[in-house]
Amino acid sequence: MIRFQSILGALGFTAAAALATTSLHADEIRLSDGRVLIGSVKVDGDEVRIRTRDGETVRVHKDDVIRIRTDDELREELLRLAEGHGGQAHADLEIATLARRYGLRKEMWAHLDACRETVSDGAVRERFEAFLATLGTELVGADRLSGSTEKKVRALLGTIKSSTPAIRVAAAEAALVAMQDADKAIRLRARGAASTRQRQAALRVLTRRNVEHDPFVWRTAVSDRSESVRNEAARLVRESGRVEQAIAYLAPGLGVPDGHARIRTARAFAEFGS
Repeated sequence: MIRFQSILGALGFTAAAALATTSLHADEIRLSDGRVLIGSVKVDGDEVRIRTRDGETVRVHKDDVIRIRTDDELREELLRLAEGHGGQAHADLEIATLARRYGLRKEMWAHLDACRETVSDGAVRERFEAFLATLGTELVGADRLSGSTEKKVRALLGTIKSSTPAIRVAAAEAALVAMQDADKAIRLRARGAASTRQRQAALRVLTRRNVEHDPFVWRTAVSDRSESVRNEAARLVRESGRVEQAIAYLAPGLGVPDGHARIRTARAFAEFGS
């Protein structure tokens, strides 16, 4: 077994310094019981305290630490693995998964974005979406994903702003698609969120969750106060392949007394491509 003193020595510490109270940043700590932790280390005599990314403090004897790799070392390994993969979606996804395990968030998002640009339908797409769905805590933190479903939905949609990178929007939407018993809360935000981008995202999520939400999306193509949201709803109708059903559902709107509603209905039909 590689002893903790030798590890610190390799990192530029003397054995005497290792016995003193010492703090250092290290992303990966491998223990003799097989655990691999991500966090920071503090050495106090024979005790090693590891503060993980989740806020947990793990205490072990120094002889139980097999290896520490700093974030710089992990970043170098990630760069080595990334070389020559040729922009393949499955490779970017694997590297992003490893980057998350290493605690390298910037690199994780970069490789996920590269995967998003090239991934096609199929097994890799399914794995990509499944991985994105696990990133809620990366977006908003674990504390904001506790409590009511309404709170979780609001928190995830709240990350979507005009400046939010597309990959983070995709991750928020994937997490919402996978959330249990969230239909009502998402529909409320699709109607009530002040942000047009958040209402658009909620519509996309509803479309992916269940075909039963189609009438809600169809109505939005006419009723939302924002033209950009109405147009997004119309785009979702076109892509769903259910244009005829949507027109049949909304057609009574062409005969209502309110001229404004009639115009919006006709415009929606035009956006449907009819």
